[in-house]
Amino acid sequence: MTQATSPSPILFLETAFAIQRTCSIRAAVDLGVFTAIKEGHNTTSALADRCKASERGIRMLVDYLVMLGFLTKSDNTYALTQDSEVFLVKISPAYLGATLDFLLSPTLFDGFCNLTEAVRKGGTAMPEQGTIAEEFHEWVTFARAMVPMMIGPANWIAEHLVSTGGTIRKVLDVAAGHGIFGIEIAKRFPDAEVTAVDWPNVLTVAQENADAASLGDRYKTIAGSAFDVDLGEGMTWSC
Repeated sequence: MTQATSPSPILFLETAFAIQRTCSIRAAVDLGVFTAIKEGHNTTSALADRCKASERGIRMLVDYLVMLGFLTKSDNTYALTQDSEVFLVKISPAYLGATLDFLLSPTLFDGFCNLTEAVRKGGTAMPEQGTIAEEFHEWVTFARAMVPMMIGPANWIAEHLVSTGGTIRKVLDVAAGHGIFGIEIAKRFPDAEVTAVDWPNVLTVAQENADAASLGDRYKTIAGSAFDVDLGEGMTWSC
């Protein structure tokens, strides 16, 4: 016999208060709290000086970060958790704080805050078609901010292709953004030629990353919508 459970408001309350968690991690990243603690500024007074903030404000923020599990506290001294040290300290190669520039960009954040109207409408309530507008400016933010999050999957895909023992000569990277997926494949297949498709403003970022990887004339771009441009034939698709 299954015992009946009592109704609980926990899920509702956790969801309703989630914005506080979001805004708190945004503030901590903006102020450089995690990097400051890594540097040894591990008291509220030291953090306030390093982060150029009030001690009262810092104390409330870092205590909340302790509650959330991003920090630990002992005798008024704060320390990083293993996850925070890897992903939220700026000098870490796995630093993810910069992804908030896109994930919490004002335009997209406002779009979610107006979700009620979007649902009523059956489409975005953002001005000028929002993210599907031609050369939407936040896709440039995406291309610059999301590389730390995408480099792992890009490396995995490239290594998987290597493990198959095949030969790749052409890669079509649709909605290339930062271009990292096609670039990582090209780095492992010296005969591969990558063609990146995206809006012109976004392709400038992909080209910068390709130049940094020294791909030279093996990296080509096609500017425009993937639904309209001539993509060519004989490509390995990456999207």
